[in-house]
Amino acid sequence: MKEHIPYKIVLVYFAICILSACTGYNSGQKSFINEDTPKTLSGKFTLDAQVIPPAAIQSVQLYPGSVETAPPVIALNGGQSLTLEFDYLSTQVKQFNISVSHRNKNWQESAIGPSVYLDRFFEASFGDGRKSFEQNPPYHHYTYRFPNQRLSLTKSGNYLLSVFEYGSDELLFSLPFFVSEDRGTLETRIERLFAQRDDGRSLAQPFSDYRYPGFVQQPQFDLSFAYVQNQFWGRMRYPDFFDTATPGIVHFHLERRKAFIADYEFNLLDLRSFNPDGRQIIDIQPGQTPPIVTLRRDVQQFESTPNRFPGPALGLPNDDLRAQYGRIKFSFNPISTVNSNEEIYLVGQFNNWVIDPRFRMRFDSTAALWKTDALIKQGLYAYKYVRVDEEKMDDLAFDQNFTNSRQEYLTFVYYRDPQQNFDRLLKVERTTPK
Repeated sequence: MKEHIPYKIVLVYFAICILSACTGYNSGQKSFINEDTPKTLSGKFTLDAQVIPPAAIQSVQLYPGSVETAPPVIALNGGQSLTLEFDYLSTQVKQFNISVSHRNKNWQESAIGPSVYLDRFFEASFGDGRKSFEQNPPYHHYTYRFPNQRLSLTKSGNYLLSVFEYGSDELLFSLPFFVSEDRGTLETRIERLFAQRDDGRSLAQPFSDYRYPGFVQQPQFDLSFAYVQNQFWGRMRYPDFFDTATPGIVHFHLERRKAFIADYEFNLLDLRSFNPDGRQIIDIQPGQTPPIVTLRRDVQQFESTPNRFPGPALGLPNDDLRAQYGRIKFSFNPISTVNSNEEIYLVGQFNNWVIDPRFRMRFDSTAALWKTDALIKQGLYAYKYVRVDEEKMDDLAFDQNFTNSRQEYLTFVYYRDPQQNFDRLLKVERTTPK
């Protein structure tokens, strides 16, 4: 006689099915489930405070005004706005709530509350997404600009923007941005140090001079500084020492042991068209949903693009409503040995540089290649392969060309407000060495 399935097991099974169906877009070949990224992973590109978008949300960008290639920095009371853009893969128009939280220089929540750093309202809602002409898969494109009459900022500093689903208040994703007072004058230069590492790489050591405003009475106690390379916010580096001997000026630099990799490499993914070109795209299956685009395999010593910074940290997706999404198939042949306890991940501007289980490579023993695929919109992106060993990420493991690729550096000057005990952001400088 057959055994009866317990009633509770049936309920659990149906609950799992419903949860899977609601989690995100499913192509029929690979389910996009937003698994948690381990926050203990050292060396990662993103902040611990960031929440990565679910699979239904793609092509996220945050930039000042209409300059997509600029970092998300605006001046306090300067009349500037930040532009948030993203696609939601759905046939239905959605509504979202948006809020911001003030952070200290180390990205912990600051001591001041929303009533101090926001004017009137603590959150806002938006919707009215524009429907795509492309239906394979369909999506709606959303744009939101702030500060505005409803979401107005009154303090400088580090901020975290959070987007919630309207009604359920489920947190969908969060992104950092910065509000600067633009006080004082700041100059940063990058000195290149050749052959400073055992692997032969060059280092980039930033040096800065800051002429501070008159209200800073004790610069040695109240000022602090930070540097970041290529908008990898999780890798902000803080100088340990600085010189205040010159009246009105602070000299500071990043110690050599903290210096950045000067010849940091990227690979360029040109998906402005899905047509096979024989160079990067070798095949397309347009009849699939979404279209399947197969790339030529990458080898460890891939050809990076010299003298070119790859763009903003969140990529350059095509904003045209006729732009398609495709399932892009990557394959990688590492020359280095990959041990059994190590994993390879695909990271890039199309997934916000997140170490995400959805983009973990699998080894194909028949082809002797590591493979994965990703849902990516037509556009232009930088990407690379990284190795993860337990709780440590090695993003240099598969770079061996050491080309003179162009990098971007940002310098931040913070002032610890003695009355309200929070970190004001006095100045931000963007430096792109030639």
